[in-house]
Amino acid sequence: MKLRMMKLAAVAAALCATAWVAGCGSSSANVVSVRITPTAATVVASQVYSFTATVGGSTVLTVKWTCTYSYTPAPTVAVPAPKAVTGTC
Repeated sequence: MKLRMMKLAAVAAALCATAWVAGCGSSSANVVSVRITPTAATVVASQVYSFTATVGGSTVLTVKWTCTYSYTPAPTVAVPAPKAVTGTC
């Protein structure tokens, strides 16, 4: 009886180890993609513009948005060659 219990325990341990190793990885890497449309937009000051993100290759479908902007003011007599202004939203 003791030998039978040891054999069952060994088989159970082997099955658990096999399941654990099989679940730890695969031969291919997980590839998560995020597609944002449109990729760029021209927006006038105070105008609202919507972008869409599509997530693929993951069960987590949330996206953390960040926003940056860049614009170059029109030249004036006082500043004939203005520099671009950039920042975050």
